[in-house]
Amino acid sequence: MAHARGRLRQRRVQAITIPWGDVSTAYHSTGIPNIRVYSGTPPKTIRRMKRLAPLLPLAGWGPVKRLAQRWVERKVTGPSAELRETGRVHLWGEVKNPAGKTVAATLETPEAYRFTALAAVESVERVLAGKVPPGAWTPSKAFGADFVTELPGVVAGEVGPGR
Repeated sequence: MAHARGRLRQRRVQAITIPWGDVSTAYHSTGIPNIRVYSGTPPKTIRRMKRLAPLLPLAGWGPVKRLAQRWVERKVTGPSAELRETGRVHLWGEVKNPAGKTVAATLETPEAYRFTALAAVESVERVLAGKVPPGAWTPSKAFGADFVTELPGVVAGEVGPGR
């Protein structure tokens, strides 16, 4: 688990790397081989994760795995209907070329569950309309690099110099 400190919309945030599917899809869309995805995480949670990290090998052991699954089923819930309707996600991305030049941009979307549903429905509509050739595609490869900005409620920031 790597963590980083940075700024998102002029607010300091701490973040940890996460094994998100975007690591794979972003590679297939961009060809960039060393992509990392971070998630803003409270410092208290980062400290707790570091303390629990030595126990991770036990997570694959059947009894521990079943106990963890039962705990998640009882304790973990998704966002409320109100939060799904009103919440916003703030994203920041930065790329660096081999010469060290960086560019960065921001993106703001509806709450993650809502955004996923909007993107999925729009994707299906475009596929059914015959706008995608057969095969396996990432959204940007299927619908173009600007697909995300065409979805309702998405606000793309300017691309500019990185850190």
